[in-house]
Amino acid sequence: DLERRLGEVVKEACSRYGYGGMRLSQERGGYVVNVSLRRFHGNPRDLSEELYVEAVSHFPELSNRLRFWIDRR
Repeated sequence: DLERRLGEVVKEACSRYGYGGMRLSQERGGYVVNVSLRRFHGNPRDLSEELYVEAVSHFPELSNRLRFWIDRR
């Protein structure tokens, strides 16, 4: 299941930011991943790009089909 496998990658990459979970939804032939973080104070765009690169390294079939949004709690 994609959400579970992708969740493992995202959790590992975000554990230092107080990872609070993620939600995967489909949108226009691709996917949007909302990542909930409790201790992230950096630039969300930079982290989104890092997560994209990490995710595509594990799942090359998602190249150009994945967007990340960072939700700070």
